[in-house]
Amino acid sequence: AQELGWELHIVGRKKKISKAIFAKAKKVYEYEDITTVPIDDFTAIVLMTHDYNWDKQMLPFLLEKKPTYLGMLGPKKRLKKMKEDLNLQDLEAIKFFHSPVGLDIGAESPEEIGLSILAEIVAVFRSKKGNFLKLKKGSIHDR
Repeated sequence: AQELGWELHIVGRKKKISKAIFAKAKKVYEYEDITTVPIDDFTAIVLMTHDYNWDKQMLPFLLEKKPTYLGMLGPKKRLKKMKEDLNLQDLEAIKFFHSPVGLDIGAESPEEIGLSILAEIVAVFRSKKGNFLKLKKGSIHDR
C-alpha cells in the first residue's frame, strides 16, 4: 500500500505493533479510538485484529460509515459466526463489503495475500472485476 502512495492508518494495540509498521503508518490508533480514524470516499478498510471480539465490536461502526471498500480478512467460517453474532444475515448483499478479501490469485504468503487484497481494492475503486487482461476485448486501457 505504501508503494502505491496510499496513506496508512493502523488500528491496534500500539505496544504490539512493530516499529516497521509504525514507520509506514501515517497514524496508529488504539482500538478505542476507532471513531477518530478519518473515513471518506477514498477510504479502503481491511479488518482483522486477530481478536474476534474487537472485530465484532468495530464491524457495525465501520459498516455504518459506508467506506468505498470494507474487507474482513479470514475464512468464511469466521464470517458466518460474525453474521450470526451480530444478526447481519444480509452482509454479503452490502456492495462495499468484501469477505473473504482479495482476488483469487492462489496467494499463500503474507506478501502474496497483501498483493491479492490490494489488487481487489484497486479493482473496486476502478469498478473492474480483476480478470485476465488476455481475455479483455479491445484495448487494455479505456480511453
